[in-house]
Amino acid sequence: MTRPTYETEEHLAVEDEVKKIIEAKWKCEAIKLGRAYSLDYALVRDGKKVEAFAEIKERKIPWSRMEHHGGFLISLNKWRMAKEFCDLSGLPFLIVVRADGDLRYAKITEFKMESVVWQGRKDRGDPADMEPHAIIPVASFIKL
Repeated sequence: MTRPTYETEEHLAVEDEVKKIIEAKWKCEAIKLGRAYSLDYALVRDGKKVEAFAEIKERKIPWSRMEHHGGFLISLNKWRMAKEFCDLSGLPFLIVVRADGDLRYAKITEFKMESVVWQGRKDRGDPADMEPHAIIPVASFIKL
């Protein structure tokens, strides 16, 4: 049985808004990757040179609350996929997060984890929403 997709038009609109900011700020084209890649974007310059892989996330809580909970949580599976692509390519992984309107990013080149926690959503009745997560310290993020 296939797991449902929860990505909404609202999610895609937020992602597109952040994508445009990234493209302007970093002078690149953010090309959406297919679902098989598990990551959101390849950041490309000169129409073909991939410079990094990126994931865009929106959180409705402030960074201070994330810090109180240990940092930004990213699915361990997403972390694994980012590590595989970056190890294979030698390129960095950029996690771009807009939390309560405050846009920041972390450039990951070494995939060390502070810890792994069991976390997730419980509001959709989907047991697959609960899974292991890596924690990225809030201090690793830079204002964009």
